[in-house]
Amino acid sequence: MKKITKLFLTLAITVFAALLMTIVSKPEIGNAASKLAAPKITGTVSSEKTITISWKAVKGADGYKIYKYNSSKKKYKECGSVDASSPCFFEATGLKSGKTYKFKVAAYVEKSGKKTVQKKSSVKKAKTLSKQSSATEDFYVYDVDGNKLSFSEYHGKPVIINIWATWCGPCVRELPGFDNLYKEYGDKVKFFMVNCEDREDQDYVMEFVNEYGYAFPVSFDFDYSVSSQFSTGYIPVTVAIKADGTVIYFDSGSLPESSLKALVDQLLE
Repeated sequence: MKKITKLFLTLAITVFAALLMTIVSKPEIGNAASKLAAPKITGTVSSEKTITISWKAVKGADGYKIYKYNSSKKKYKECGSVDASSPCFFEATGLKSGKTYKFKVAAYVEKSGKKTVQKKSSVKKAKTLSKQSSATEDFYVYDVDGNKLSFSEYHGKPVIINIWATWCGPCVRELPGFDNLYKEYGDKVKFFMVNCEDREDQDYVMEFVNEYGYAFPVSFDFDYSVSSQFSTGYIPVTVAIKADGTVIYFDSGSLPESSLKALVDQLLE
């Protein structure tokens, strides 16, 4: 009798434990938001009082909230939102010239009229440009035929400079975006697509460009005229200069096409 009772208790405990584990391990129904990843900020574009933030779309998100750091309260405060059906960028306006700001972006899902926000992206710092930012020094490059092209020849016209190399992964990733913009704005903006590889690599560089069918004109920085003026220690480097010589953007790092287009639009304002 004792054996039967002991066996029954053991069986009951086993069944109860299995049931308990099922309840504990069962995922919350409808909590799709917990599967969302934090958005990855892909770039920023700065002007005197504006910073445009762009990020990669998150699968399953209904939209995004953007947060700006409030230094006086020492916490992030929501400064805007973007619907998932819209392009993934946000323009923060009314900022102070020459000041650095910190931003975060969070994806959200909407259920029963409520927006459930997931963990935010990593911090992205960006600095607005000061009124004094201007291109004062001339530079020159060589075209594919060996002719010297001087920046001063294009004063009065907006200019985009991109320093790149075929061996640079981030450089190569953004070339299609530059090519699309050149095809659309090449008659309004001067594009200096400056390759920084050695003179003996020119044929290989042009084979690379022709293989991918890029239409933008390639120039070469054989004398380091551009690199010495716009050096950051890293490539790619993108510089945007308005027709009056004001530099509205100068930074290293690959930019998505949406940020590049926003940059060109600012040049043409």
